[in-house]
Amino acid sequence: MTNDRKSNVRCFCCGQTSEQSVLLSTNEIGSRDIDQPPSGMERFNMSVWLQECPTCGYVAPDISDGDDRDRLFVQTERYAALREGPHFSRRASRFLLRAAIDFARDDFERAFVNTLYAARDADDCALGEVASGLRKIASRYLVGRSVISLDLQGMSLHALRRACS
Repeated sequence: MTNDRKSNVRCFCCGQTSEQSVLLSTNEIGSRDIDQPPSGMERFNMSVWLQECPTCGYVAPDISDGDDRDRLFVQTERYAALREGPHFSRRASRFLLRAAIDFARDDFERAFVNTLYAARDADDCALGEVASGLRKIASRYLVGRSVISLDLQGMSLHALRRACS
């Protein structure tokens, strides 16, 4: 069973307070596919995995937490353009915004994973071509990285296989 609650959260980047969903607990029944899509109840609450500040657009698992790189990147024209869209779903948009923040932090593994979550959302919206393109983008985050885990290597290969099929 999934439990979440609404809570007022102060944004790390702009200082504004907004009501956000906070995931308290969930469960996962069944095994994950190699590209790590969630299953069961966990999959159906992906929309609360990330919070988004309605004022500045900062996206994070907890918008009250961050670092100065996040604040600086959220203020860029590039981030503003990403916020404007186009978007096929709010959930995918949040994952892609978070991937952009991760990339700006040089956290290529998190950028990869968050882009895969956006691809999974595209699958759920029956947008196969969009999902395929997002999987290709996700895999590029790992190209040339010398130290990535075997799990991520497998996920990347699986994502590319699905993107090309």
